[in-house]
Amino acid sequence: MAGRRAIQELWKGALAMPVARIQFETVEVDSNPATAWETGRYTLIATNGSTMDVGKYIVVWKRDGAGWKMYRDMWSSDSQPQAPAAGGSVKH
Repeated sequence: MAGRRAIQELWKGALAMPVARIQFETVEVDSNPATAWETGRYTLIATNGSTMDVGKYIVVWKRDGAGWKMYRDMWSSDSQPQAPAAGGSVKH
């Protein structure tokens, strides 16, 4: 996804879900003087206590004159994509 509007729509939908909390498990962290990165796993826990999703993530930080700033943030679900509804199509 790209662009402010697409990102806003993503978070609008995410915040409407019944997520009680997100658990993060850091797998690896490394850095150099200009950048730092973290990889790990996440679990979304629903308000009823069930697991909604599990997946992996990576965050890349860059250092500038004001300190560390997030440069890239990506996550990927381990769940299989759902098939489109009857008569629907998959958009690419």
